[in-house]
Amino acid sequence: MTASKPVTFGAPVGIGQTAGRSLKAVLPEKGWVMKRTGFSFPRKSDFTTNGAGDDDRRGNVDTRNKLRMTALSWALVIAFAMQMMPVWMDRADAASDLTLAPNLSFDDDSSPNFPIQGKQLSEGSKPSGEATVIFFGTANCWNTAREAERLIRLYPQFRNRIHFVIVDLHHVAPEQQALVSHYYHGYIPTITAIDSRGQVIYDRAGETAATRGDTSNLQTLLESIH
Repeated sequence: MTASKPVTFGAPVGIGQTAGRSLKAVLPEKGWVMKRTGFSFPRKSDFTTNGAGDDDRRGNVDTRNKLRMTALSWALVIAFAMQMMPVWMDRADAASDLTLAPNLSFDDDSSPNFPIQGKQLSEGSKPSGEATVIFFGTANCWNTAREAERLIRLYPQFRNRIHFVIVDLHHVAPEQQALVSHYYHGYIPTITAIDSRGQVIYDRAGETAATRGDTSNLQTLLESIH
């Protein structure tokens, strides 16, 4: 896998940008602990032989071999499931089911609602080994609303490939404060893109296009993360 290259779109679009607040509090990132379930092969005493003759002994050997193969198959299945568990857990922790909030304004700052709705919006993890996009914004900002509209339009295409974190700077969750301190630089909207190796390939404020509804630059960015 080749390393991701930084993505740039030229000068940030500065149409009516609104300064956001910086948070200096830094909390440690939360992790998870995976418990391993014990597994053992059948013991020798679990199998019985009657010693009645060669045929019986051969039958007992075949039975033991079959049982050992069955146990080995189950061991491989369990090992694969445990290997995949971190991916499932990380995906479950991402912001999900993202939609655009109702009653948004895209040409003034009158919208009182944060423009993105969904599940687990307080999630603030930045999992290792997974591409991550962090969206910073607020309500009452039409630039944030326009960039949110682009992100939500592309979300169904990338929801299973990228770990999304959504940060409302007016209501920062404790789990997100470290992200705000590290990646947010005072202007909205801000998008931070981090590849699966932990390298920041994009961290800039401003809309990714000058025209409302133009998702071409944002799509290029999302496609470049791996």
